Amino acid sequence: MSTKKGETTTTTTPLPFGVDCVICLQRVCIPVRITGFACGKRERGCNSCVRICYECAMRYLQLDRSVEERKSSIKCLTCSATLDPKTVFKPKTVMEKDYLYMSMDPCSNYRCIASASGCVYQGSQNEIDRHFTTSCPYRFIECRCGELVSGVENVRRHRSKCLFYTRCPVKECKDTFVDKYEVETHLLREHGQMICAHTECRKVVDAEQFEQHIKQDCIYRLVRCPCEDCNLSVRFFDLRHHVRNHLDTARDYLEYAKNKFKKYEEVFNRIKE
Repeated sequence: MSTKKGETTTTTTPLPFGVDCVICLQRVCIPVRITGFACGKRERGCNSCVRICYECAMRYLQLDRSVEERKSSIKCLTCSATLDPKTVFKPKTVMEKDYLYMSMDPCSNYRCIASASGCVYQGSQNEIDRHFTTSCPYRFIECRCGELVSGVENVRRHRSKCLFYTRCPVKECKDTFVDKYEVETHLLREHGQMICAHTECRKVVDAEQFEQHIKQDCIYRLVRCPCEDCNLSVRFFDLRHHVRNHLDTARDYLEYAKNKFKKYEEVFNRIKE
């Protein structure tokens, strides 16, 4: 029997059912059944009895590419049913792994799917599947945007452009990209720092000084207007401008009062005469 690409040359006991991938025509490694096509949703569809390699399935369904690089339509291996790869974001929605098949395979020296990229891990099919899913540095990692990215190094490049990620605001950690919804958690856990809660400020401060910053130091904190006839709370940043408005209003009123005083004084003098 032909040896699976990436597998060490050895004599293996053949399995009692289909062992050859219909795409690469070599021994199936991490067998999957394609379910994404309309024909594959039936109990006895085109691919119900066909197993192909996980790696081959990813290439065939173009899930190893970015969404922009995928074709708009691919055809079933057997019939004329089609599938739009651009609408697929998770492999499990279009394929199913055959864990029974993997557990029955007596071979224990398969190489990792990513052996061509440099991974040297070897093991049984179940071990390879577990390794590639959880710890392989070249595994497929799903981004929050839904795109699958191959390899830990490529993930960083992808996140630098992804709308769901941002650079860590700490200078020493500027090369780390963090989920925008987890920035505060990252700062507190990794750096012991917190982001000011005021939207206009968002200054990063040490956790020990956070309360002082919020109540005393932040120029965007709310403070009570010190004018006794005003009950408004304004941002400290705007307090001087706010009090100046009171001053201008009082000056205008004083000017108005002076004019009124002069008129009343003239009327009084006329009456006296």
